[in-house]
Parts: sequence; C-alpha cells; structure tokens
Amino acid sequence: MKKTLVGLAILAFAAAPVSATGFSIYGSGWDPDAVDDALGGGIGFSFPVGESGFGLDFRGSFFQEADIDNVGDDDRDVFRDFGLQIIPVDAAVRYDFNNEGAANFYVGGGASYYFLDIDNGPDLDDELGWLAFVGAEFGNPDGARFFLEGGYRAVESTVRNEDLDEIDDDVDIDLNGPTVNLGVVWKF
Repeated sequence: MKKTLVGLAILAFAAAPVSATGFSIYGSGWDPDAVDDALGGGIGFSFPVGESGFGLDFRGSFFQEADIDNVGDDDRDVFRDFGLQIIPVDAAVRYDFNNEGAANFYVGGGASYYFLDIDNGPDLDDELGWLAFVGAEFGNPDGARFFLEGGYRAVESTVRNEDLDEIDDDVDIDLNGPTVNLGVVWKF
C-alpha cells in the first residue's frame, strides 16, 4: 500500500511542472526529538494564487535510515539497531513578500502526510502532521534562485506493544523538531 501511495505522489509531482511556476530541488536536515539528525532531500512545486503574493506549495522529501534514539524502557535497547525511513509529503499555503525582486522572503505552513517505516522492526502507521516555515530566495526572479529555509515539523507515531515482544506498553515516537532546507528553485 505504501509503495502505491508513494508512486501516485511521484506521478502527481511529475505531472505538476506543466503548469507550475516554480520547481525546486533541495537538501534537507531535520532534528526530530526521537531521531538522531535525519538528512535527506526533496522536490517541490509552487503555484501562485492570483497577484496577491499567496501561493500553494507541494513538496515531497525523503529521509533514509535515520537512527532512532532509544525510546521506551531504558533497561532494554528496544530500538537500538533500527533505522527509520521517513517520507513527508507536504501541502502548504505560502506568502511571498517580493516574488518579482532579486531577493524574496516568504512564510508558510500546512499539512504533512508522513510515510513511516522501520527496517527490521515493528510496523508503524503512517501519520498526519503539520509544518511551518520561513525562507529567503536570492537570484533571477524569472530563472534560477538559491533558497534557504528554516522550519518546524510536528508529528507523533506510536509503536503498539502487540507489534514488539520486548515492550509492555505502547511507545510514542515524537518526531517534532526543526528543519533546514537549502536548494535551488527555477521560476517559469
């Protein structure tokens, strides 16, 4: 099921550039509470809403093999050797302060759907969360621009005790934390 949903999201992203006014590719760093610094990358598409400065952002990121800090019972290293794959797919509202200038500052926020998978471990349910961000773009307003963005992601997942014999109670995995994106956006 997860592969089907990821495939559909990729197809939607692949079809989007035909009418998009911005395509971005970026590297991403995220520091969730339950994970040792997740590093990854992503792609995004931006669509303006009229001339108001408001727009819509659609993004997909990929964080592979983030190491889970020990959660749950400290006497047993329940998650010591497990890696966590996180794929957030975001839909956000964004406001650009100066989209036509050489420098543009923007703010935004929205919802994220998180595809979560632990290798060699229990199943995790995919979760819905939120994100907020502030950023700056520098460069040609009708071509390539570099951007730097800081933000915050919030989501929590639960490992059920019936999925893992080593724990007696459900274990919450808190994935709230700051994120930084650095990349290039092409405006057309």
